[in-house]
Amino acid sequence: MILDVYELNWDHLAIQNLGKGQLQIKNMASFLLNPKTNLTKEEWKERLKMEAISFYQKLIVKTEKRLESWL
Repeated sequence: MILDVYELNWDHLAIQNLGKGQLQIKNMASFLLNPKTNLTKEEWKERLKMEAISFYQKLIVKTEKRLESWL
């Protein structure tokens, strides 16, 4: 099965910290049971934007805590 990135189901996706952040499948076994989303391309891109913002906000908090340990 070949899917465009915007067809991937967000229930099984996560942004992980590699470089500037990388979209990854959390669990391939569950992903294969329900790989396709019902979102439109625009809705999917908006979800990506929200997930990225959330990811970076959490990363900022984590980085500030690490910095505090050095001060």
